[in-house]
Order: sequence, then C-alpha cells, then structure tokens
Amino acid sequence: MRLIDNPQNPGDVRKAALFTLGKLSQKHSLTKYATAVMLPLARVLDQGSPSIQNQVLETLHDIIISFEHEYKAFIPMVGLNGYIRSDFLR
Repeated sequence: MRLIDNPQNPGDVRKAALFTLGKLSQKHSLTKYATAVMLPLARVLDQGSPSIQNQVLETLHDIIISFEHEYKAFIPMVGLNGYIRSDFLR
C-alpha cells in the first residue's frame, strides 16, 4: 500500500502495485485488511492523476467482487460518480 499511496513514486510503479493488488484480491481474501486497503485507495482516487485513477477504479472493481457483502460498509464513501467522497478522507 505504501507504493500505491506515495505520490512521489513513479506512476508505472504505482500502477503495477495497483494491478498486483487487484490480482491478489481475486485469489486471496483481503477482507481482514479492508480498511488498510480501502482508505489508501480512496486517497489515491481523490488526489491522483487520471491514469492512476483509472487503475484504482479497476482495482476497486476487483476488490469489490472479492469482498462481496463486506463491501457494504464502504458504500457511503463512494459518490454517485464512482469517486471516493473526500469528506470521508479527513
């Protein structure tokens, strides 16, 4: 998560980490780490460049599928446009 969340890391490194996280979520349950995963993704989605935001959305898609019903707790964080509401990040 530190690779993803740090804006000083190169975009390619952050994208690769996001892609890897998405693939891991397809094979292993990340529900134990839900908050530790979702909040950094929310920050990146709120503050990142458009290319990073697209990869975050793809990763969120993979994670939502793996979380199933456990994702309900995070629904209030997501606005209608698919972006994380910034008031939840403070």
